[in-house]
Amino acid sequence: MILEVMSPREIARQIYFRGPKLLGFWNGIQSQDACSELTKVPSSVWVAQHEACADLLDREFVAYGIGFGLALGLFFTYKLTNFCIWSSYLRQIKSIVPCQCSIESATDGCKKK
Repeated sequence: MILEVMSPREIARQIYFRGPKLLGFWNGIQSQDACSELTKVPSSVWVAQHEACADLLDREFVAYGIGFGLALGLFFTYKLTNFCIWSSYLRQIKSIVPCQCSIESATDGCKKK
């Protein structure tokens, strides 16, 4: 078996067109059937309009990729913001000098080390 080296775009394209229907992919169906599902036009029309169908599927693939990229960007922005907030918060906690309290000095307040 010879392994092909595929570009990330080609890998994403294979996943989009052959991935499971449950996750929003096409599950390897024929292109005219996919175009029929998108447009609610019978498959027989798309057999004759093969180039138009290919263009439609390509636009859908690009739109799906843009949506995925946007979701990924928002996720990383959220994680980075969350990390920065928590890092700042933890630095403030570490800068607080712990105090040493005993039962006898509880009424006097804590005395810092």
